Amino acid sequence: MIQQLDQGRSDAATLEQLFNHDISIQTTPHQPAPSQAALSKYLLLYIQGGKDLEGVPWQRGEIGGAILDEDLSVIKHLGPVFQPDRDDHWRSSRLLAGSLRLVNENTLYFFYGGSPGRPDLLHEYIGFCKGIIRDNHEIDWQAPQLI
Repeated sequence: MIQQLDQGRSDAATLEQLFNHDISIQTTPHQPAPSQAALSKYLLLYIQGGKDLEGVPWQRGEIGGAILDEDLSVIKHLGPVFQPDRDDHWRSSRLLAGSLRLVNENTLYFFYGGSPGRPDLLHEYIGFCKGIIRDNHEIDWQAPQLI
């Protein structure tokens, strides 16, 4: 489990890395990012289920987000970032874990899984969504696409 946490930390895109054009830190798997004061905020995307979602969490779920400080305290809760879409079969019921990929200093991609409802609940798909980072540290997400 510790190795998985280290891997996640090394793969995590920090907000400062995403938003600060003067920082050009490159990390590779199994190589943690340098500990610098500039790398003090993180974008966290996580799977959540709630009372407002119908059904049990493993059948209905969405992806929430938060901005975290270096000590992992929450600076800003973003609420639901990606939600199921009943009109889009591949992500009509539940959303699954994903991964962020920084393309350049103001563009990132979020790859994540999704699935329809019963009886196709276990038919999982992978999609992606492009995000454009604005100067005020907000991200404009384009419509998700199926891979």
